[in-house]
Amino acid sequence: MTSVDVCLCILLVAGAFALISIAIFFIRALSTLENINMTMKQANITMDSVNRTVDDVNYKLDLMNAPIEKINGLFSNKSSSGLLGRTMSMAGAYRAGKKKKK
Repeated sequence: MTSVDVCLCILLVAGAFALISIAIFFIRALSTLENINMTMKQANITMDSVNRTVDDVNYKLDLMNAPIEKINGLFSNKSSSGLLGRTMSMAGAYRAGKKKKK
């Protein structure tokens, strides 16, 4: 194998990983939107229920935003840590996406 073949293999694996990551993100976004839709249908149209629904939507959007912020911090120029620090950051991003509900 030449170095070009190796680079193409790495590019192919990286592209597959990116597509799978995007698919997981869209599946989670879809499930969040379905939960919001169910919450809106079940809520009575009173001011208290609207506030509760808005708080629930904000909570779910914060849960979706946490892994994205972790990954952004991982690749930002501020991060000067070595391989171990980056690995721990990735593990933290994974755990942030798996937060349990109250």
